[in-house]
Amino acid sequence: MTTKTLALVLAAAVIPVLHASEAAPFNWSGFIAAGKTVSIHGINGTIHAERSTGGSVEVTARRTGNRSDPNEVQIQIVQTDTGVKLCAVYPNTGSDCNGNSRNHESGRNNNDVEVHFIVKVPAQVNFTGHNVNGDVEISDILGEAQAHTVNGNVKVTASESVEAHTVNGNIVANVTGVSRRPMGFHTVNGSIDLTLSSGASAQVSAHTVNGSLNTDFPITVKGEFGNRSLSGAIGSGGSEIKMNTVNGSIRLHRS
Repeated sequence: MTTKTLALVLAAAVIPVLHASEAAPFNWSGFIAAGKTVSIHGINGTIHAERSTGGSVEVTARRTGNRSDPNEVQIQIVQTDTGVKLCAVYPNTGSDCNGNSRNHESGRNNNDVEVHFIVKVPAQVNFTGHNVNGDVEISDILGEAQAHTVNGNVKVTASESVEAHTVNGNIVANVTGVSRRPMGFHTVNGSIDLTLSSGASAQVSAHTVNGSLNTDFPITVKGEFGNRSLSGAIGSGGSEIKMNTVNGSIRLHRS
């Protein structure tokens, strides 16, 4: 064995091997009145919400890490006037679930722990998911839905109004009922794919810079209409739906 080869072997031998560790699952359940909201605030990881068959909200959080100890990331619960809020709180941030001095970027302190939330949402309870690095998925809930992330995709199916925002990711949304509230879908680097019920009526505006625009609905134009922008009415008009992206296409489907 040459000196060079021996040196490479010795160097490889001292490279640390990272093994993922996992904290004990976090579980919480509680009753929230109809019309109130359960809100999840994550930083690294995923947020998944789905319809519950029972009357209580159920939250499970898995915490995993490589370099960092997942037990150091706490899940805090705050009761609010509008419902309940659960947050992944990282160590040494000087912040908490009340929003005191919360700084998503500097607060992580290079902590690589990921928190994966699974939430079961009863009928007539609203859901909001806030994330930074990771996807947000809201599946078939019977209430209002809001999904926000920075680096991740958003996928939402809900019976009432929907808001979906990301910066680097795609948005796929399906509004199964007839919403009478304004809705917004915004990304920068990604596409928007929105499905509405066949009987939907709304004022629609859509704009993309680098991408195409397609719709299954006939549009009564009230303003601009082109390959990258449109403004007009679906059906008899109604609440406003805004869709905006920079680098991506916009597709409006009829179910």
